[in-house]
Amino acid sequence: MPAQTIEKVVDDHRIKIVQFHAVRGFKIKAKLYKVVLPVLASLVDTKDIKNIKGIMEKEINVAKAAETLGSVMEPEQLLSLLLDLLSGTFVDDVMIDQKKFDDLFIGNYQFAYKLAYEAILANGFFDFGGIGNLVKSQLTQSSPVN
Repeated sequence: MPAQTIEKVVDDHRIKIVQFHAVRGFKIKAKLYKVVLPVLASLVDTKDIKNIKGIMEKEINVAKAAETLGSVMEPEQLLSLLLDLLSGTFVDDVMIDQKKFDDLFIGNYQFAYKLAYEAILANGFFDFGGIGNLVKSQLTQSSPVN
């Protein structure tokens, strides 16, 4: 099955996200396992958890997510993860690579985090049956659902 391309508009930019091939996707997903629980826990009220998909479809506080990422990852790890997540992403028909990353996100770091979030959603990293169930179980264990 070929990779799908998801198109949308983010901050007045045309975004295309090409899904990762399986091997690359699994490698990136493994990196996410290490950081996703602390970040999600900082963004949501665990009393309101009904399902992980509902959490991921909510508007997120990008600044808070970035702050939490910075506290659980070394700068080089964070940059590596962002570059991996955005490797299949085009902004206004320009593919993001390390050079374009530098040019595109000068003074606009929040946009990089928004696109990384969109890449996470586009690649189904939080679908049930995988990390979604793990995240839901970990979050609900740390704070019971009322």
